[in-house]
Amino acid sequence: MSQEAIEILEEIRDVLRVDKPRIKFLTRKDVRKLLGYSEATVGVLFRRKDFPSINLGKSYVVEENAFIEWCKEKRV
Repeated sequence: MSQEAIEILEEIRDVLRVDKPRIKFLTRKDVRKLLGYSEATVGVLFRRKDFPSINLGKSYVVEENAFIEWCKEKRV
């Protein structure tokens, strides 16, 4: 492989590493700890239409950035 091809591959690898977004999901337990709510209250929260939770299999999660924005809007 030529040196030019190697440099191009290294450049592509570096770009992919930098531009790759990281998505973090919070579970009900995480939200309960962050907000200090009871398990029942967090269950109700995850079922609200205005709360940005999503269903992953048998459990509900919320994307971290969406949760932060929701908290800002609701002034939690």
